[in-house]
Amino acid sequence: MSFFDQVPPLPERHEPRRDHVTPPWFGPPDGVLPTPLLARAVVVRTDKVLLTMDHFSVFPAGVQFTINLSVRPPASIHDMPWELHGRNASADDPEFLRLGIAFSDGSTWTNLPGPFPSFDEEPTGPVVISQGGGGGENSWSMDQWLWPIPPPGDLTIYAAWPAYGVDETSIVIDATPFAAAAKAAEQIWLETPQ
Repeated sequence: MSFFDQVPPLPERHEPRRDHVTPPWFGPPDGVLPTPLLARAVVVRTDKVLLTMDHFSVFPAGVQFTINLSVRPPASIHDMPWELHGRNASADDPEFLRLGIAFSDGSTWTNLPGPFPSFDEEPTGPVVISQGGGGGENSWSMDQWLWPIPPPGDLTIYAAWPAYGVDETSIVIDATPFAAAAKAAEQIWLETPQ
């Protein structure tokens, strides 16, 4: 008998359930090749902070993008805003990086403390949900999911970070190309394998 004959057989494998569908406000769908759009948006640029958004990938129902944050050393931040949803932060804490988005139709999103979107009930306004990220020392990158597709017109991005001397500031992006980019996203898998 060889050594490998002594290894017990693997237990019977059970396939995961495939009847669970993630709602579109929680993240990009599987099996879709998104349309790339916009190279970079510089939201904050000071002698201490650089906050940019880039890698905009447009899906049929939303936009995945990356927030890049760099601070000039030495950083004095105790709890970086990884999730960017403010659930564990105080809105009046100067260390809290405030972010917001306003669509041309007047609907808004902010990362100020508030309820997290329900998995079972469609939100009434824009939602931004963190998709993970990483970094260290003085630079971080965090992927985000924005739902729904912004309507044509001005998409305004807001930021404020009192601890770093960043008063409320905003930039405007023309959101008109997002709708066309959403239609150009390519479905590469028509069905989820059973």
